[in-house]
Amino acid sequence: MGKTFYSPYIGPATISGDTVIKSVSANRGTYSNVVKVQWDVKQVGTDATRFVVYRRLLGSESEEDYQQVHVVSGTESSYYYEDNTVQPGQFYQYKVVAQNNFIDPDTNES
Repeated sequence: MGKTFYSPYIGPATISGDTVIKSVSANRGTYSNVVKVQWDVKQVGTDATRFVVYRRLLGSESEEDYQQVHVVSGTESSYYYEDNTVQPGQFYQYKVVAQNNFIDPDTNES
């Protein structure tokens, strides 16, 4: 992910690090039969980062209870996902995971 830059004033330098998620929020019943999950990121570099959204029933304690519900990749500073597969009367917990340096299955490139 690091990029090398040259300057006549300083030696070669590399910008490194991974894109990180700064915040995640989900609405509380604002929309009928849909939950809107939003997240803000600190994008590092110009390579796309893959974001995977997971969901589990509120009250579940095992990490294995999380099910993948959405995947998106890009270089934006904020994203959202509208989960329209929720069931009335059920409450959910969401998490979003950033995956840096992933391989795009469509192009076989990172």
